Amino acid sequence: MSRPGALTAALGYYRAIFRTRRQTQQLGDVRSPTLVLWGKHDRALGSELAEGLEQWVSDITVQYLDCGHWTQQEQPKEVNQHLMEFL
Repeated sequence: MSRPGALTAALGYYRAIFRTRRQTQQLGDVRSPTLVLWGKHDRALGSELAEGLEQWVSDITVQYLDCGHWTQQEQPKEVNQHLMEFL
């Protein structure tokens, strides 16, 4: 987030998600194997948001990591290990 424009880009991403909620509700279910890595201490997106995803993603694995919102920056080795095992 220290790079110029990084915060603006991140906020724009989240604004777009909420703007297109109706459109995303019209999409079909995800059928591909899916790995979700979620920070246990994420203050931006609480871990309860990861609950119930199997309603739309039939083959899902959710792993909770000991970090905040930026999992890949806070726990890079653990993230890489999960990705290598998943892939």
